[in-house]
Amino acid sequence: MFFILVDAFSKWPIVHIVKNMSTANTISVLEEIFATFGYPNYLVSDNGRTFIATEFKQFLEKRGVKSIFTAPYHPATNGQAKRFVQTLKQSLKRMINSGKNLKRSLQELLMQYRIMPHATTGKSPAELFLRRQIRNRFQLVFPDTRKDLPSCSISFFKEGEKVSCRNYIGSIKWKFGKIIRQLGKLNFEIKLDNGQIWRRHVNQLRKIGQPVLNDEQG
Repeated sequence: MFFILVDAFSKWPIVHIVKNMSTANTISVLEEIFATFGYPNYLVSDNGRTFIATEFKQFLEKRGVKSIFTAPYHPATNGQAKRFVQTLKQSLKRMINSGKNLKRSLQELLMQYRIMPHATTGKSPAELFLRRQIRNRFQLVFPDTRKDLPSCSISFFKEGEKVSCRNYIGSIKWKFGKIIRQLGKLNFEIKLDNGQIWRRHVNQLRKIGQPVLNDEQG
């Protein structure tokens, strides 16, 4: 049995496999979801026994979540969840018939659904819900050729620039060298005057002539 939530704005789906839809199980699943994403303003559901139970109503009220019920015998009122349920059933059936594991098939389906543009919004659920596209297998096949560093990043040191490099072995706390290249956003590769190659974080480097703090000297 599946417990399904769909975010109304982004169409981001959340699916949990549950033994049954008892009030206790439902509250337990929602506690996990709320702990991850926070409390929603509204929760739209059908008129099932779980959702009209006093314990469940109190659970939502304590968290400031307003419960909205669909019209009886009119499941289209909660159309977003119902449409996803149909997609879920059809896709999982195909995957399971091909011999795939249920849990693995579910996670694969969720990944595909979250990264594909939605017919209603024109954007993927991930872009609207997380405000970014999540990394996926398509990006491995068609990698982004742009530089890892954002265009607004600060260049702390330039290649070939002479720097003082923090030393953690022996009594000499700083050694001189030149920047060979930048590794990621804040790490650099340095060639020391004695020929050694070190890697240091920007916090472990100083421009020549830049003073060091007392706690860095000891």
